[in-house]
Amino acid sequence: MAVSKMKKFSAAVRTCDAEKLLYELQRLGCARLEYLNEARETPADDDLPEYALPEEIASAAALPGFDNSEELASLSSEIASARTALEFLTDAYTGKHPMFLRPEEVDADEFERDTLGDARKCASEALEIKDAIAGAEKKIQLLGDEIASCEPFAHSEFELPESMTARTATVCGTLPPSIGDEEITSALGDYACTVDVISTGKNGSAVAMTAHRDDFDSCMSALSSLGFTQTQAQASSDEGYADGVIASCIAETDFENQKLTELRERAKALADGKLTEMRVYLDYLTTAEARLREKNKMRQTERCSVIGGWVSERYAGKLEKLFGDVGAAYSFDEPEPEKESVPIILSNGAFGSQFEPIVGLYSYPSYGAFDPTTVMGVFYILIFGLMFADVGYGLTLTVGCLLGLKLMRPKESLARFLRMFAMCGVASMVGGALFGGYFGDMPTRIMEDFLGIEKAPDMALCFNMIDNPILFLVISLAMGALHLLTGMAIKFGITVRDGHPVAAVFDVGSWFILFAGIGLYFVFPTAGMICALIGALMLIFSQGRAEKNPIMKLLKGILSLYDIVSYGSDLLSYSRILALSLASAVIANVVNIFGAMGGPGIGGVISMTLAFLLGHTLNFAVNILGTYVHTSRLQYIEFFGKFFEDGGREFVPLAPDTKYTVFK
Repeated sequence: MAVSKMKKFSAAVRTCDAEKLLYELQRLGCARLEYLNEARETPADDDLPEYALPEEIASAAALPGFDNSEELASLSSEIASARTALEFLTDAYTGKHPMFLRPEEVDADEFERDTLGDARKCASEALEIKDAIAGAEKKIQLLGDEIASCEPFAHSEFELPESMTARTATVCGTLPPSIGDEEITSALGDYACTVDVISTGKNGSAVAMTAHRDDFDSCMSALSSLGFTQTQAQASSDEGYADGVIASCIAETDFENQKLTELRERAKALADGKLTEMRVYLDYLTTAEARLREKNKMRQTERCSVIGGWVSERYAGKLEKLFGDVGAAYSFDEPEPEKESVPIILSNGAFGSQFEPIVGLYSYPSYGAFDPTTVMGVFYILIFGLMFADVGYGLTLTVGCLLGLKLMRPKESLARFLRMFAMCGVASMVGGALFGGYFGDMPTRIMEDFLGIEKAPDMALCFNMIDNPILFLVISLAMGALHLLTGMAIKFGITVRDGHPVAAVFDVGSWFILFAGIGLYFVFPTAGMICALIGALMLIFSQGRAEKNPIMKLLKGILSLYDIVSYGSDLLSYSRILALSLASAVIANVVNIFGAMGGPGIGGVISMTLAFLLGHTLNFAVNILGTYVHTSRLQYIEFFGKFFEDGGREFVPLAPDTKYTVFK
């Protein structure tokens, strides 16, 4: 129950072997590289560097860095193209997509040697097809727009949009539906012109106006006042007027549709045969990008490159072997937490490791501090089981998480959450059996409303929480008291470990004696009062010991007793266990009441089924979220507040960056 011991490493390698070293470091996935800082004296607490080179090679920090911005830009562009190609092929894939996509296990060396070139060609072909499809679709749309613009002038022999002779000018366009022959005659009656109505529709009339060239401008002005809009369609006599353009566009549309069908068939064939390969290709590129970004942390000359970073002590041997294989000069040093920020790896067993993400969401402990993960995990399960005490919901949670682990084959970060919630589901089943929660009171409703049993037996092994909320509140507060006292005990142990046994006795032990006296008072009043008085006196005469003024010593000691209000407030926070449990149970009971309204017939079976599927699903979803949030809150605020030393930063090693693939 402590953070892993870390080793600081520094290595110098020939620049020609630097790429190989980074590649092998990424394959190992156990080392974190850092930007190299010059060694310096102990800095201020808020100015700790992430890494300080040992004195003997501190001058390496002054070497030039590695500028790979152009290479990174090129790789980022290739990644963007590969991602676009993958999305296109995923949409074109005709096979059955699995509900959960399992990562493919691939040998990276074999892929690079045998498949990388084909994958690049596949991505290029996919993008070519995608662009061709987009071009054909756009062409079809434009052709459709052209047909639509010509259709009002079909079966006419007017050039679009206008034509001229020596003495006349003709223009085609549309008038609003409200404009009829009378309005046209009234507007144009004084001019030498004619207006032919070619077609009418709900959007207006298609017309062709032919006017003497001397009156053309005046006619256009008069038509414009009626709402005339000149058509944008283009059709000449050589093209066969509007009918000829429409026929040509239809033929061209048929050709583009045929082309589009062929392109989509090509895309489907490519997707069916190469989709998995493209996923591996994308992961290969993102992994290469991650490695290339880490290369920026190196310092190098033409012949020599220097790196530095962190490794867990248990993996230092693997790293040492790698350095030897690539001919690197290296050193391993002990970390200096007072000079640099040491990354944290939480080290817990099979049980505790599942709760490490919960600690990480709050803050990592500082290097060398106590890791509370395993102890917190025990209380997390117990409190979760009390808050979500229902056999049916707990079984659903456990089975769902186990199926997720089996079907999804998730990465370790998600797998830990699933295993943690599976254990919490078991605790919920135990809580439900003790306090009578089986999808609320569903067994009781079935026995009484469907089977005709007048007085169904109580399903609770201990007692029903809805019938006895005060007793359940007592259990909740008792759990809270145990939780808080455990946090104080950890604080006691940490203080002793740090070489301050007197402070542990008076700063923590005094409160234990005081609380023991308060608890003992309800059984043996006299003994309890004496015990509590001893604890109070210890606090009064010890909490001001840092003060030199005797009056301030006493005053500060007396004021320390006010902290009992804070402890009481912390304890009352655990009443949320009762609140969450009752919320889940009462809503479940209400859902069951609605479900049983249909009576014992077929209608009742249908209503109960609907209530089960809809009501209990919603209740499960809402309350599982509330239970997760409030269980975590009790750990973060009440429990960690008693002893936790935060400030650590997560150890994130150089490793393959994959989504679809597990590289061997």
